[in-house]
Amino acid sequence: MATAFAQLLKGKGAARCVATVKDPSQLHYFFDRSRSSPTVLFLGRANVGKSSLINKLVHRRSLVRSGQTAGLTKQLEFYGLGEPLRLFLVDAPGYGSRGRPEWGAMVDAYLDTKNNHLQRVYILLDFEHGLETKSDPGFLRYMNRRFEAAHGVGFTYQAVFTKFEGRDATLHGQRVEDLRQEIQKMVPTCLPPIFTSAREGTGIDELQASIGQACGLHEKAIYREEMERLADFEIDDGVEYHHIAPRSPRPTRRAR
Repeated sequence: MATAFAQLLKGKGAARCVATVKDPSQLHYFFDRSRSSPTVLFLGRANVGKSSLINKLVHRRSLVRSGQTAGLTKQLEFYGLGEPLRLFLVDAPGYGSRGRPEWGAMVDAYLDTKNNHLQRVYILLDFEHGLETKSDPGFLRYMNRRFEAAHGVGFTYQAVFTKFEGRDATLHGQRVEDLRQEIQKMVPTCLPPIFTSAREGTGIDELQASIGQACGLHEKAIYREEMERLADFEIDDGVEYHHIAPRSPRPTRRAR
């Protein structure tokens, strides 16, 4: 069964790049015009496979550029999904010793922007390396501090392991469990990790479902179906159907 996220990908132009932000000062300008669409942010070390994973998520081969050069992403790229637009996926500069030095200021500015509509941050980790590098545990702890400082209000964050494929995917069941426990112990506010492969498609449905849950896509789909059903009946103008979708971000036209 297709996820609510996958339903957004139907039709030509359903996934497209809608904005490139090269300077933190441009963020307010963009969000003021983004129609309050929910947003998820992808972060990770240079060459962790962000571009390949996002392309796999949206069923496109080259929507997001990828290359052999570390740190190819030099700005925030906003990709819109759905027609009309329902949510944004944001590709951020790679962090770590091989990433762009500007990533810190750009990502901090994004997280600090009050009207960023951010629902979840996905921190991508290379399964082959696990948590052996200094930058990945450091960034997980950084997100944990930000989350605790906000008292859980605003966005959530989740670890996503990339390149979980081949023999690694079939012979390392214990390593998967060890990584889950290590992350839970290190950053208890982090959601359970997802293990993915852009090459083999492993974990893509699970990641799509996570994005859908974070952005309320399932709830909105139920709401739209209910409104279509109710459109066939006469409805008292004084009735407000709050129970149908209390979190719907847009006012709904009354059925006639």
